Amino acid sequence: SEKNNNGPRRSQPPPAGANKSYDVADLIECHDGETLRLLHQRWKKLHEDIYNKKSESFDISKIPDVYDCTKYDAIHNYRNLHFNELEALYQTARCLSEFVAPSEYGMTRIQRLDIGAKICRNLLDKIVRDIESSIKESMRQQEAEQRRTAEAELASDSDVEGEDAEQPTLRLNKAYLEDELSDKQIKTRLYFTSESHIHSTLNVLRYCHYTDSEILPPGAEGFSTLDQTELGLHAGPNKNELLSHASQLAMNEIPEFDYLSQIVFKVYEDRKVPISDARRFRVHVGISPGVAGNPLEEGARECKPLMWLPGDKELTSATFIRKLRECSSRNMSSLSDGPRHKHAL
Repeated sequence: SEKNNNGPRRSQPPPAGANKSYDVADLIECHDGETLRLLHQRWKKLHEDIYNKKSESFDISKIPDVYDCTKYDAIHNYRNLHFNELEALYQTARCLSEFVAPSEYGMTRIQRLDIGAKICRNLLDKIVRDIESSIKESMRQQEAEQRRTAEAELASDSDVEGEDAEQPTLRLNKAYLEDELSDKQIKTRLYFTSESHIHSTLNVLRYCHYTDSEILPPGAEGFSTLDQTELGLHAGPNKNELLSHASQLAMNEIPEFDYLSQIVFKVYEDRKVPISDARRFRVHVGISPGVAGNPLEEGARECKPLMWLPGDKELTSATFIRKLRECSSRNMSSLSDGPRHKHAL
């Protein structure tokens, strides 16, 4: 095919004697080999799926597909094909998708917790195991260092050898760090997953404190605890929240998760705190919506930096691990006992 600098590529004409009929729509090539005819068929199929002429009704589950298609064409095809109505369609589809897409993971908080736990249980279990493994190794190393220090004080002229000798570890590159960080040990785990797991993981973090034993707030008489929780009447801060109320509000400002979305769990160790103290290890949570921004605006799409959730309450690793394990156990119980209530999925 030939590259046209002022527009989409034009494929070579079909060979003589070919049985299939061709027209210009088959010859104009858009992005990644898609022809203009295929692009038209893609939109025609989506139009037929989202709107039922007989019942004169819309299938709102197709709204995220419309948004994905508008965003795809805005990124790859808009500047060549100049769709007249694409910008208006993009803005409308985005507004609708911001409501519909999260609703696919539950309409109520209990539903979002249950569905989220089922989707990402294996991922969360793996994260918990990795955090526990790193903490245990760090504590073993600290205990070994303390024993070596005690032995060195008793015999300062002898070398410490044997099973307590320091093992090689992965450390930060000193050339890129400040002096006070150069001796810090670091262990990194990367988990590559899907958008559904991003939504589900955040729903678990946000709603893991919703349980059947919660006390109703004043003014909620007439509702059972479960119904009151289902209706989402717990709108204010809750002492059992895993994330702070400020963090919950900050997460509300993230409209969508795009390419390269990230969730980061950083585990910090304060060696000044005794090993037996739960505050020795604490967890910070960071979120990035990825390459967000309007693709129709020049330079608007860029990978957003991590937003570290406000830490107005201390999140210890022990609390973090316990809450995630409770969600995993809750998920397994619901699978074995059947639906807990009429909204269970």
